[in-house]
This record gives sequence, structure tokens and C-alpha cells, in this order.
Amino acid sequence: MKQAQRYLLLFALALIPFHSPLNGCGWWYGEDEIYYNLFDQLLLTNEGLRPFLLTGEPGFFLTDTDIPDENIDAWMAFIAKDRKLQKMDRTTVNWLVYKAPLTQLSKNDPAGIMRTFINGNAAGKQSVDYLQYAKTLEPYAQLNSDAWGFERVQGPTENEYQQLLSEGIRLWKSCDYKELKLRYGYQLVRLVHYSGNYEEALYLFNQYVEPVKQEHIIYYYALEQKAGALYSLKRNAEANYLFCQVFDHSDSRKETAYNSIRIQEGVDWDETYALCKTNREKAVLYAVRGYNTFSNETEEMSNILQVCPDSPYLKLLALRYINKLERSILDLLYTMGDAHPFMEVPAKIQAQYADNKKLINSILANPQIGEKDFWTAYLAHMAFLCKDYQSARSLLDGLKTSNPELSKQISRTRFSLYLTTLKRLGTKEEKEIKEYLTKKNIDKAFVSEIVAHLYKQQGEYGKAYLVHNDISNLRRNPDITIINSLISEYDKHGNFSACISASIINESNIADLYELKGTYYLRMGELEKSLQCYQVSDRYIEQSPLIFSNGFKR
Repeated sequence: MKQAQRYLLLFALALIPFHSPLNGCGWWYGEDEIYYNLFDQLLLTNEGLRPFLLTGEPGFFLTDTDIPDENIDAWMAFIAKDRKLQKMDRTTVNWLVYKAPLTQLSKNDPAGIMRTFINGNAAGKQSVDYLQYAKTLEPYAQLNSDAWGFERVQGPTENEYQQLLSEGIRLWKSCDYKELKLRYGYQLVRLVHYSGNYEEALYLFNQYVEPVKQEHIIYYYALEQKAGALYSLKRNAEANYLFCQVFDHSDSRKETAYNSIRIQEGVDWDETYALCKTNREKAVLYAVRGYNTFSNETEEMSNILQVCPDSPYLKLLALRYINKLERSILDLLYTMGDAHPFMEVPAKIQAQYADNKKLINSILANPQIGEKDFWTAYLAHMAFLCKDYQSARSLLDGLKTSNPELSKQISRTRFSLYLTTLKRLGTKEEKEIKEYLTKKNIDKAFVSEIVAHLYKQQGEYGKAYLVHNDISNLRRNPDITIINSLISEYDKHGNFSACISASIINESNIADLYELKGTYYLRMGELEKSLQCYQVSDRYIEQSPLIFSNGFKR
């Protein structure tokens, strides 16, 4: 079969395991649909970082994992501190914070829900006071979904603005609970920031957020508002620095913080880096730069290793890098101008392999870094991809882990290594591969591609064809080499059971093949050969009319 047609069929039929599908529409295939991901990215256990795994699609990597609502988590922790409020379940708290209308939080609450919540309790009463104030401000924080940029649905009048500001400051001063004070401070800074009073927003942050001295998620919500005000004042390095802090400390605001960071040239980078006070802060900045589409992950990994070896971003960047390797080496469709055969390592990647191997070994040797089994498995997989099979085999043989997910990954790499080093597929190998394909979460598309190459290499073109295609696909373009190869396979075994096929093969296929062969000769003008093939096809149908009742019709 012609190569172009073969890859078109492969593109449509290949099953891509172990990747989280991204949302799309229409009959469009994205980049994430046309490569094999043999190293499971979801070995990244930090769920808050998973959106930053590699994806060729616009936006962030999507998984079935929901980022926890840190605001509700904080409310639950606050409520748990008060004995009278401990009975409030998460569903009720979620309703109070996000869905309860302002009218239902009033003292005249007809349903008595708020009276039950307050229950003569100071924490309950002051929580309701805060929620009333927050819900009063909420309309002024809503974005206009029909507008470009960050246009607000509405803003307060000058009189309303001054009243809300004064009321918030009064409530902050009268509040007995530091966490609620922090929330009031956040509301004040947000109100002023969104009203365009940027200098005043900075002043209010210093006056009503910073003095509370709370290491709390709401502090970073407020810090995000301060960073936004700094950007509006063209103080970009300070804003970048604060957004990096938000990125590092909040999972729910991580994506927004990343999108807000503006490091477009060396000056931006140098000025932002100069503000970093700790090695952890420097590691965050390296990670943010490493996430850039055109970044060099291994260079940033090396930087992080020097300043903060126990940073979680080291693993994130490593997973992004190895996923890039797989896209380069295991691509299904070749980019024009950058074409290379499947499983062929591009020269640039091969040249970088020695340095990258040295980097991972440095990580393994560092006493501050945990998960040594992960990094050993990672190095083994990288060696496999770069065809350093001896190193890969040696590393895998020395690996033992109690982690079931990592153990599964080790098995995948080991089988991929076995498969790619096979010189020939015999009965024994076919049996082993079929057993592997019966398991759940196996790399069916990758295995099929390697098997097809091996079959083709040893001249078994029929078997190679059936790996990705069905016999019925030959109707459009009867390939006599493939047809004869499949007939020979049937004559040898009396069936097609030896084939490692993604298709459902039944006994009627032999009649179909002779039918196709007859059609081929008919097109070639060889009528006698054509008639002979049709007669053989008819004999098979006559022998088993029930089985062949759906055969091809002339």
C-alpha cells in the first residue's frame, strides 16, 4: 500500500493510550492525537501542577482531576476551629459562600437558616457579616463575557465606592478574627484595584492585608490583586515577582498567575530575578520560564537543581521534556521539512543525550531529592528512546518499587524495549505480544506500529497490513502483494489466528481475498486469472454458506 494512504489510515484508526483527551470540536485532529505517550505524565502526583504538563493544544493540559477549591477548604478549616460551627458540612458552606442570595443572609431571614448558622456564636455572626459585605461587592468584580479584555460588568458610583470602602474598613477594625480580617482586606484591595485606583490598592494592601500576618490562601488572593495594580502602574518586575508567589502558593490561581506574568526580554527577567529573596523563589521563576512553549526544560532543570533541589517543579519540567522526546521520536505524522522515520532519533536529540543523561544522574546523586525510583525509571525510559538499549536494560533490571503506578510504567518501558530490540517475530514472540495486548491500559498503538514494521521487514506484508487495517479496506485499492501474502497466511494455518491484528478477522475473509484478487486481475485485463479467482471465492462460499452470507458481491 502506498505510504501516504497507509499513514492516513493509521492516523484515523490508531488508538492512543495513556493521554488525557483535550476538548475539541468538528472533524479536527489536534497535535495530542498523533503521537505515542509511553511515559505516563500523570506520574506527577502534585495535582495542582498537572495543568502545566505538556500539550500541543491551546490552553492547559486537561485531566479528570479537579483542582480543589482552596477558598472552601479555608472556610472549612475556619469553621472546624469553632465547636458550634463544626456541624456545617461542605455542601452547606459552598451554598453559603457562592449561592446564597444576599437577602437570605439578612437578619430577617424567613427560613431561619442564618439564625441556625449564627446560633448565638460570635464567629458565626461575624462570618455572616463578612459574607454580606462580600456579596455586596461581588457585582463589581464580575467580568463582561461579551467584551474583549477585562471589562467589568458594572462599577460603583463614586458615592457607592466611598460608602463601600468606609464600610469595609469599619468591619475590618471591628472584626475579632484574623482570618476574617484578611478576607476584608482582600475585598478592599480588589474593590479599589478594579475601580482603577492602583496606588490606593497598594496602600490598602499594606494597611489591611499585610499587618494581619497570616500564611493563608486568601493572602495570595490579595497578593494577586496587588500584582495586578503594579502592572497597571508599569512596575512590571515587582508584579512578575508577586505573581510568581501566587503561582507557587495557590493551585486554584496558578493558571491565572502564570498567564499574568510578563517576561518578554532579558531586562524583565533580570529585574524580576533580582527581587527573589530565597532559592525557592528563584526555582519558581526558572519553572515559569521553563513552561514557555519554546523553552529548554533541561536547562531550567539544571538551574533548579543548583538552587532548590527539592522543588516540585523539577519533576514537572522533566515530564514535559520526556513528552517532547516522545513527540519527536514516536510521531505518527511527520512534519514537512522535518521528516524522519518512526523511532529514528533526530540528530539534535541524540547530540543532547549525553548531557541530559548526566543531568538525571546528578539528580539521582543529590541527597535532597526523593523518589529515586522515579528518576531511575525516567532515565531508563530516556535511554530507551535514544536507543541506548544497554543502559536502559541495566537500569530496569536494578529497579524495584512498591509504587503500583511506577511499577506499571517500568513494565511498559521494559516491554517497549523488548519489542524494539526484536529482530524477528516468530510464533513465540507473537504469543507474548498477544498476551500483552490483552492487558488493560496497554500501549496498543505503539505495539501495533512496531509489529507492523517487523512484519514488513521480514516480508510478511499481509500481517503488516492487518495490524492497522481491515481486509475490507483493500476494496478501494486491491494490492496484489498484500492479498497474496494474506492468502499464503491462510493456506499455512487454515485461518488468520497468527496475525496480531487490531481488526476482527473471521473465516469469510478468505473468500473476500479471492474476490479482491479476481477484481485486481479484472482491472489488469487478465480475464482468465480473474475468473479462476472468482470461482475459488465461490467454492469457499458454497462450502460454508452461512458464514459467507455477507461476502462481497460481484
